[in-house]
Amino acid sequence: IATHYWIRIFINKEKSKKYLALFILFSVLSAYTHYFALLEIVVLAMATFIFSNWKLWWKIILAGIIGFLAFLPHYPITKFQMSVGGIGGWLGKPQDYFILDLLFEYFDRSAIIICGFVLIPMILIILKPTTPKIKKTFLLGFLSLLPFCILYFYSIKVNSVLQFSACFFLIPYLLAAFFSFFETEVIQSKQIRWAYISVILVFLTSSLYSNNAFAPIHFAEFKKIAEYIEAHESDSVTTVVAVNNPFYIN
Repeated sequence: IATHYWIRIFINKEKSKKYLALFILFSVLSAYTHYFALLEIVVLAMATFIFSNWKLWWKIILAGIIGFLAFLPHYPITKFQMSVGGIGGWLGKPQDYFILDLLFEYFDRSAIIICGFVLIPMILIILKPTTPKIKKTFLLGFLSLLPFCILYFYSIKVNSVLQFSACFFLIPYLLAAFFSFFETEVIQSKQIRWAYISVILVFLTSSLYSNNAFAPIHFAEFKKIAEYIEAHESDSVTTVVAVNNPFYIN
């Protein structure tokens, strides 16, 4: 939502105090929600100085000052978490092929969904060739790839924090960059809408049912501990376990 209002203010150049206030509000909420969402807001601020008119820079500076002040109550928590060093103790560093695994994860590791997203744009290009909107595509690519690169190299050089779930913040930007290649009237045509609705329905079916999405979810480390205890359980050994969910011992 913050990106939506950022685009209206700094790219579409819409003059509205309401949009600026909403951008600041949702930026602060993003910062309080997750550090990776905060990183995306920082990247938006950087993009302002690259893609927008310099006469609008005062708005992002004002938003930054207000956002910084609003985030101050959380600073002691952030400082403590940074001193702890993150989750690198149990989370492995990303491999060289992490980006490929991430893309497969985005498409639910489904060949049907991947083919759908690849074939439909190919058909669009054949039926109605278009001139790519270089600036728009580059902007959206910047918003999606820069945060990923920061997280990837931070995980390699400093402390591992990169997970598939952390990269879900980038999906809207990747999809927007993907559709930016095509004319608006083409994307809004009934045939294309129904084609993508079909692909999305397949995606939802695969995600929710094939992957047993409604089953109880266990935190990975707790589950492994429970499995270890069960495997080494013996009549001659007394096992004392403190858990907050019966699924771990049932």
